Amino acid sequence: MNHSVGWDGQQFILQHPLKVKVLRQLIVAGLIDHVAVRKDVTVKDSGGTKFANAKNIPYVALDVDDDVFIHPSSILFNGPPPDYVVYQDIIRTSRVWIKCK
Repeated sequence: MNHSVGWDGQQFILQHPLKVKVLRQLIVAGLIDHVAVRKDVTVKDSGGTKFANAKNIPYVALDVDDDVFIHPSSILFNGPPPDYVVYQDIIRTSRVWIKCK
């Protein structure tokens, strides 16, 4: 796979999985205060629990004391919940919700 993207007249080629991984790490490093981890992943002996969707699955977010949950309007809500989420907004109601677009 060879994806080329023009960048000021130079070519940046994403042809190797390691380059893609490094690019993802750079993006997340800039958004570290918007990353949430699924709570069962943080438990040492969770056993790799599988869920059908993200409804009522708690996450742990930096600088938030309560568990956070993926908001029903988020694109991730009806799919299997990822281990890690980069979220856009926090909404506080009776629960603390994270919105992921």
